[in-house]
Parts: sequence; structure tokens; C-alpha cells
Amino acid sequence: MCLKKAFIFAFSALFAAGGLASNGYARDGFPAGLAAQAFGPNVVQCEELLRLTNQSRTAQGLLPLISDAALTKLAQEHAEEMSKQGFISHDLPSGSIFARMNRAGYKYETVRENLARARVVSYAHSALLKSPGHKANILATDISHIGIGIAKGDPAASGDYLYIVEVFASLRNDYEPSQVKAE
Repeated sequence: MCLKKAFIFAFSALFAAGGLASNGYARDGFPAGLAAQAFGPNVVQCEELLRLTNQSRTAQGLLPLISDAALTKLAQEHAEEMSKQGFISHDLPSGSIFARMNRAGYKYETVRENLARARVVSYAHSALLKSPGHKANILATDISHIGIGIAKGDPAASGDYLYIVEVFASLRNDYEPSQVKAE
């Protein structure tokens, strides 16, 4: 039910903003329809982080990332797992990002992951940009898609922190044997 409400909210927001452009991009050069791909109780925070991430990219002359439903689901599941554990880690019982991507059947050429824990999304994004490795993930030129997951930790255990996951990927092109032979 939350996903349905999120979609309705996102559609309404896009409609109010003037609709979608025919080239698949909404205003300010950001990919259209992104809000509909976020789910869960933290849709607004996911949208904010996507906006901040794409602003950082476009400020460097890079294309904005396209929100991907499968990556968003993976990111959200990992954020929720971290919030239950009470700490951030790339390798929880669900495995590494590579194991999670393979288990989900996601066909990727490149995959990267940023994790953060903060009280507000804007602080997390600023902190990620101050870390050379995390900044490199945000500004990578070999990625095109993103999934963002955010889960609120237990206030008693983790002090109202948000557990944030950004999964960056580029899709793998699969070719038919006849296409490979032709090449």
C-alpha cells in the first residue's frame, strides 16, 4: 500500500511540476519518473538524496543517474538490514553487493555502493562527498543507474539515525549469439 501511495504522490508531484518532457527527462535535466521508483516510508528522503546526487554530477558536467526499481529494492533491503543490526556494513548476512546483485538476477557491467548513517540526508551526502572513495562512486563515469534505500534505525538503539544505501550500476548488454558472430 505504501508503494501505491508513493506512486500517486510522485505522479502528482510530476504533474504539478509541469509533466514529463518527451525526451524522458523532467525539468532541470533530471530523468523523469524517478520518484515512482522509490518505495517505503522514506520516499521524500530518497528523492532528496537522488536530487543531491544528480546535482553533484551535473555540476561536474556528468549526466544524471536514472533511478532503477531493482537497484532501489536491493538498496532498501540492505538499509533495512543495517538498521536492524544497528551498524553499517557492506557485508551483512545477506552478503556483499556482488552476491546480492547476482542473487537478484541483476545483469550489470559495473556496480558500486555507498553506505552512510546520519540524522539527515543532506549531511550524509555532504559526508560522502568529503570521502574520496565515496565521491568517486557518486561521480563515476562508468555508471548510469542508481537505487537508493533509507531505513530509520530504532531510536532506543541507534538514536534516530537513518541508514542509507546508494547502489550505482551500469547495465550489462546481453547479445544474442548471432549478434556476436556478426560483430
